[in-house]
Amino acid sequence: MKKTLGIVVPLWIFVAALFIFQCLFLLGVVPTESMEPAIEAGSVVIASRLFGRIEIGDVLVFRYEGQLLLKRVVALGGDTVWIDGQVYTVPSHHFLMLGDNRENSWDSRYWTNPYIPEENVIGKVIGK
Repeated sequence: MKKTLGIVVPLWIFVAALFIFQCLFLLGVVPTESMEPAIEAGSVVIASRLFGRIEIGDVLVFRYEGQLLLKRVVALGGDTVWIDGQVYTVPSHHFLMLGDNRENSWDSRYWTNPYIPEENVIGKVIGK
């Protein structure tokens, strides 16, 4: 009985810790060069699912057309910005997102709907 408990208890602790980690954080591998030089292709990033206010400059993990993407916030709801000769006025509760590697990034400049709603944000990158 003691031998069984010696295996079961650490296993349950591990499973509980893994569950808590999955609820609070997201780990992912960056597949492209779109965020270089700040985040290189192949880098592992950690994002917090619990985050406060999102600000310009934050790097977010979010859903766009069924994909998980990682880009930098360049404008918030209510902002009007000019990028590559195009004017963008960001709707309330939305974000305009760009990759750091502007020449090699599929981002808001090319999307049918360039604005990401708040509810599509999964996490804020806190480390790599």
